Amino acid sequence: MSVYGLMSEAVARLESSSFEDIYKEQKQWEENGGCLASPGASAAPIYQWTTWNEELPRLEKAFEEGETIAVLQAVELCALRGLPMPEWCQSAYLKSWRKAKGAKCRTLDEAFGFSMKGVKLRFARQKYLLADVVVFKVLQLLEEGEKGSDAFLAVGKEQGIAWETVRDWYYERRAKFDFMTYSQKRQKD
Repeated sequence: MSVYGLMSEAVARLESSSFEDIYKEQKQWEENGGCLASPGASAAPIYQWTTWNEELPRLEKAFEEGETIAVLQAVELCALRGLPMPEWCQSAYLKSWRKAKGAKCRTLDEAFGFSMKGVKLRFARQKYLLADVVVFKVLQLLEEGEKGSDAFLAVGKEQGIAWETVRDWYYERRAKFDFMTYSQKRQKD
C-alpha cells in the first residue's frame, strides 16, 4: 500500500500528467466557474500540478543540500494546495517534530533548524505579503509584451515599492522556480 492511501490515485495522476494535460484541465476548471482570484484557487489544477512536479522536487533538493527550512515550506505548500506531503517531507517533518515533542531539544527553531534571529521583520513581512503578487503581475505584463524594466517600474509604482525590489524578487523567484508563462510552456511542449 502506498504512503498516500486514499490520495494514491490523485498523486499518480499528478505524476503522469503532462503540463499540456493539466493546462486543459485548468481551462475546463475555469470554464466551470473556477477563478484564480477566489479563495479556493490555491487548489486549482495548475497550482497543484506545478507544486507537485516543480516546487516540491526543488524543495527536496534544497533540503538534501542542507536547507532545513525547506521541510516547513513543503508542509505549507501541501496544506495550501490540498496535497499530501511527499515521502521525503513526511519523514523529515516527523523526525524534527518528534525531536521537539520528545524534548530532545529546547525549541522548535532547534528542532527544525530554522531561526528568525537577525531578520528584519518589516521587510520580511512585506516580502511575504507582496512577492508572489508582484511576480505574478510582472509575468502578466511580460506575457502582454512589456519589456522587463518597464514591467518592474509599473508593478513597483502600483504596489508602492522600489522597482529594484520588484526586479530582485522576480529574479529570486525565477532562479528558484524556473517558471515560465502559460504561453511559453505551451510553446515548449
